[in-house]
Amino acid sequence: MPLRMTTSRTRWLWLLLAASPALVPLVMILHYGVNLHYWDEWDPGLAGLAIKQHNHQLTFHDLIAQHNEHRLLIPRLLLLLLNPLTHYNNMANLLVAWGFICAASLCVLRLSDRTAADPAGVDSPPSQRRPRSGRTIFLWFLCNLLLFTPAQHENLLWGVCLQNVMPTLFILLGFVVACSGQRYWTKLVVCVLLASAATYSSGNGVLAWPMVGLLLIWPATWNGRKTRKAALLVWIAACLLNVGLYFVGYVKPTHGGTHPYTAHPASILLYSVAFMGNALAYGSNFPPMAVAVTAGSILLAILLAAGYWGFRWRRQQPQECDRLLVWLAVGGYGLLSGLLGSFFRAGFGAQEALTSRYVIYGLYTPLAAVQLVPILLGHLRTERRCSPRLLIQLPAALAVPVLFLYLLTFPPVLERCGENRLNRREAKAALLLANIFPDNPMLTRLVSPLRDPLLNEARALSAIGYLQPPLIDTRDAQKIRQEEPDPAAPSIGHFDGIMNISGQLTAVGWAINPRVGEIADAVFLTYDDEHQEPIIFSLATLNVRRDDVAARLQSQDYQWCGWIAPLPWDRVPAGIKTLRLTAWALDADTGKARPLDGVATFPRPAPPTK
Repeated sequence: MPLRMTTSRTRWLWLLLAASPALVPLVMILHYGVNLHYWDEWDPGLAGLAIKQHNHQLTFHDLIAQHNEHRLLIPRLLLLLLNPLTHYNNMANLLVAWGFICAASLCVLRLSDRTAADPAGVDSPPSQRRPRSGRTIFLWFLCNLLLFTPAQHENLLWGVCLQNVMPTLFILLGFVVACSGQRYWTKLVVCVLLASAATYSSGNGVLAWPMVGLLLIWPATWNGRKTRKAALLVWIAACLLNVGLYFVGYVKPTHGGTHPYTAHPASILLYSVAFMGNALAYGSNFPPMAVAVTAGSILLAILLAAGYWGFRWRRQQPQECDRLLVWLAVGGYGLLSGLLGSFFRAGFGAQEALTSRYVIYGLYTPLAAVQLVPILLGHLRTERRCSPRLLIQLPAALAVPVLFLYLLTFPPVLERCGENRLNRREAKAALLLANIFPDNPMLTRLVSPLRDPLLNEARALSAIGYLQPPLIDTRDAQKIRQEEPDPAAPSIGHFDGIMNISGQLTAVGWAINPRVGEIADAVFLTYDDEHQEPIIFSLATLNVRRDDVAARLQSQDYQWCGWIAPLPWDRVPAGIKTLRLTAWALDADTGKARPLDGVATFPRPAPPTK
């Protein structure tokens, strides 16, 4: 009895270690995530949806409305459930996306169990199942390195990328159901529902129909010819119905006048091959495109070899054929995702295939290769075409570069995530001040390109409590002043004074946010009115290099903590002749501001003569 418990505990320990890559994106979300909705999320079909939901004005057309090339019915329904619970908190969306990737990982483990050389009897009662083999756990670990790669940081830190995660999960669930031991027509109905959900989660989800259908209709061990034909007709009818409804009222997106579409064979081929290797592109000092194309070419060769052997085994070894078929469907999903994407995005150039948010699709080709190579080697060993030593050495040799490239991906990705966090915090601060500075260029550069819809939606969301903190609607800085901290607390910045830069009087200084250990989210200037109240009138430009401050604070994180601010005299009442200016640092998480050290007092300059 003790031995059995020890063995069980050991297996659970190895299983937890194999699942440990899932912690990496979770830590990234908690550390780099910002509660700010960004760019596409301010589309009337997304941000406007939350407003209509609150005002009880939703229609089915709002849910099914086209967004770029996609019909986001299922993601929108999910958001309708989340918004009242989270008050439109972007961090909740990021954590839900992470949870979906975890669910996808469990689907991969289930498929690994079913296609293992010594299957553990996944359809048997728990008491009759054999322990999961160490080989299966090790392969799952390699798959998790790909599934949870930090290279897909956009999917982890951008709420709208829920639409990228959801169709993939539905397709994997379809694979699991198609391979299960349930009654056939039950499997068919469930798979139709999952394929429909994938189709209406993202345009990429339409691939559920050929890929899931492959595992439902094609298995070599299935001898029900009449049932197969009937199932094929039902599946094709469901596919045509879903795709037909998808294109009702469909309008080809213009993408702001850009030209992402192409039909050039060379562009399509290069984009598709690079797409399959995008998860491994940034883990070395070599050009990312060269690495992606090389990796994609190798992966394509593995898929073709597996397809060749699967075709050969179909009659002689149908069980082996079906083991290959599962992972050919998974790898084919990555391959067809790149091919489909090439028609809609290759016009931007092959480099577009390496975009971080597309990694969630392309990674399924190397993930399938992790499982296909041992199956192929095992068969070759059975036929005595390779040595038993090669069966062990080659998978290990493939595992080393996967792990190596995974580790080398961290430095560039974490640097990019840090920059992203600073930009999003600055964007959130700009949004908080949108009522005071509606013409701030940071709004259209960092939040959404359409200023007027952004302002209207932000004000509406703030009014119903869906922006935390709400928009600042007063120019009196005293009303948003943070409570005085400990008098012994270190300075958060300094107003150095007024300088003449290119013939214009300009305020200069530096500011940090010690609560998060970064530069300040925003800096604004105030003048004292006739009642000695500080009135906001100027917004500073951040990211001015201050090596002197970084050296004094002994942190390179503050190297770009400097700021400069114009002095727009037209925003200061003419009756104020002596100006007393103060600089304040705004915390985007709290909506509160603290005055910086230093005050500038001087007579108001005379207006320029014409």
